[in-house]
Amino acid sequence: MPDLCTLEDVKRFLDYENPETASDDDEKLQQLITYAGAALAGMADWPRRDDGESVSFAEDTYRESYDGPGAAVLLLRRHPLVTTVVRVTVDGREIPRATDAVMPGFTWDRFSVRLRGHRFTKGYGNVEVICLAGFPEGDPILEELRQAAIEMVAYITRTKPFIGIQSKTLGDESIVFMRQAAPERVNDLVARLRGRVAA
Repeated sequence: MPDLCTLEDVKRFLDYENPETASDDDEKLQQLITYAGAALAGMADWPRRDDGESVSFAEDTYRESYDGPGAAVLLLRRHPLVTTVVRVTVDGREIPRATDAVMPGFTWDRFSVRLRGHRFTKGYGNVEVICLAGFPEGDPILEELRQAAIEMVAYITRTKPFIGIQSKTLGDESIVFMRQAAPERVNDLVARLRGRVAA
């Protein structure tokens, strides 16, 4: 998955004096940026890819295997974020796209693929679907995810000295530290994303 934000984005948020200039923290921050994207995908229960590549929130191409249900309808793993179905293969045979309302072939919506004049024969991994799925460029959720990644990196960076400490007493003053893995705004965004795609 391409990183959701840039090193410069994070350094600006952390008030670096010259965010575009290299610093001793760059390698550590870059690792956290990559981690933040993977963590957000995991927290939101985004389905893994069949090809082992990292998942992407932005629209991307997926080649996925399914077990044939023995019916004419197949629920897609990445619903309801499917934007296009490019190719459908059953038992190694490519099914043509139906060009009108009566011709045999496949049709699709953002939830499923439907076959006319064909069936998804029962089997294990005998169906392959190539589709585009994810949030299209310009969708406001992508900007929210970018900001969430920035805030996660900043949060981890700023709370690192307090890992494992619940409270601390300094003279007459007692300090209680937050004990959550991510900022509340990030958790709210993840809650909205979770369930958008079936696991």
